[in-house]
Amino acid sequence: MPERGDRPRLQHEVDLEHALVVGAQQTVDAVFACSELMASGALRVLQAAGRSVPVDVSLVGFDDVAIATASNAPLTTVRQPLEEMGRTAAEAVLARVRGEQVPAEHILPTTLIRRESL
Repeated sequence: MPERGDRPRLQHEVDLEHALVVGAQQTVDAVFACSELMASGALRVLQAAGRSVPVDVSLVGFDDVAIATASNAPLTTVRQPLEEMGRTAAEAVLARVRGEQVPAEHILPTTLIRRESL
């Protein structure tokens, strides 16, 4: 794989590159990354390996931050309700400060945002 200039290679890029080199290149048809940063790194590795997103490989990220729309194949992503997450966390902290019981977990809905990488 070609070097990427002065930018340090991230571990997820090395891992995906290794998977493509050791024979999975023809069997990898989708990648789900746990963040947009990881998805953008995966996109670079896939393109360097000659794989086309989304023709050869579907790529989905997570978070729906600005980088998702900035890539040359705008990323399909899972959007989290960040404002609601912050509000829920703040309310839980305040409830704990008041000595109230709070649930151990609070599940919030996510939304699939379909773009060009799927």
